[in-house]
Amino acid sequence: MIARFRKFFSDLGETFWVIPGLMVMWGILGAVGSVHLDRTGVVPKWLITSPWLYNGGATGARTLLGAVASSTIGVAGTVFSITIAALSLAAGQMGPRLLRNFTRDRGNQFTLGTFLGTFSFALMVLRSVRTQDEGEFVPHLSLTLSILFPSYRSARWFSSLDTWPGGSTSTR
Repeated sequence: MIARFRKFFSDLGETFWVIPGLMVMWGILGAVGSVHLDRTGVVPKWLITSPWLYNGGATGARTLLGAVASSTIGVAGTVFSITIAALSLAAGQMGPRLLRNFTRDRGNQFTLGTFLGTFSFALMVLRSVRTQDEGEFVPHLSLTLSILFPSYRSARWFSSLDTWPGGSTSTR
């Protein structure tokens, strides 16, 4: 019985969609939690009016969240479809192990999960934004997090460029 559980968890760990799926769930739960914090008034008024949090209106919030959601899903779809196409062609010459190694790679799983988690976070926050006609509600903390997630991911990507072949290692 223990051997079956070990085999199940080993097989589960090698699948490509487990980590991205969990990160999507974290994005959804994070959005629900941050919107709840915005609704309950935990964020003080002085912080909402400060330049540290997004303090625009509902129309700007919808536009911002739409841009975040569409750009993250667009980048994820483009990057991974091109990568899978190139790997499929290369696997024909080098063998199916190449594609299997790509899908098992945790970095690829976390990258896709980050894009999809950010997308789901932005969509969940977007559905909570209300304009003046609907009883205005702008989740300031959630919008700030929607800006910070892609910014953090971009900064991580740029910081990893010096580790690529031919990249500079003098900054380490």
